Amino acid sequence: MRLQLSVCTLLVIMFSFTESVHATRLQPSRPTHYFYTPTAYLNEPFDLVASFRELSWTLPQHLQVHLSLVDNIGRVCLGMRYGIADNLSVGGGLAYSLIKGAAGHGIHKPAKGRFGLFLTYGVIQDSQIEFAITPHTQIGDRVSAGSDFSFMYTPSQYWSFISEVGLSLDFEEMVPWLNIIGGGRFHIPQLPLFSFDLGVELAESRMENYEPEAKAFLDLIFTVKTM
Repeated sequence: MRLQLSVCTLLVIMFSFTESVHATRLQPSRPTHYFYTPTAYLNEPFDLVASFRELSWTLPQHLQVHLSLVDNIGRVCLGMRYGIADNLSVGGGLAYSLIKGAAGHGIHKPAKGRFGLFLTYGVIQDSQIEFAITPHTQIGDRVSAGSDFSFMYTPSQYWSFISEVGLSLDFEEMVPWLNIIGGGRFHIPQLPLFSFDLGVELAESRMENYEPEAKAFLDLIFTVKTM
């Protein structure tokens, strides 16, 4: 039910803003996340990003506020990010699902709400290839740490290939976890404010007895320059 409501809400926004684009020529921004990981760069001030996993608003002074109801980006569900440079940013906040029963990528139960911190470094950032490394930690009743690796290749204006590998270690159980995901981000010229992610994920699983569950990944992303 929660996912259905999210889809319906985003579809309403999509069609509403599609009409607005024709009427006012709103300018698109760009997503500041790949699948589960943040980009190293931030958008310009007052750019809005809204998707199933990221609701963010960029402020002046290289700041961005971030909220994720359905899942999380950078393993943080509610927090703030600071852009140190064009290819380096640091973020932190609440590392736990805000909605009971919601997915929590990289946040293992039965851990309670924790403080999450991440640093994203864009090793490569050009018009076709992006490669970023995101070390992270979550601190609270349990402590975990790890790193996510993100790759995006954009051969044309219509689509991009994205892959991620995530590693984490919970220091209470001392067993590493692995997450792998790959897929595409699709851009439709007639809907310049929107892009669509579709992929296949090997869900996070203990490497001790590695038996990941394969599942589909879907995201609908809306971006706009509000000023």
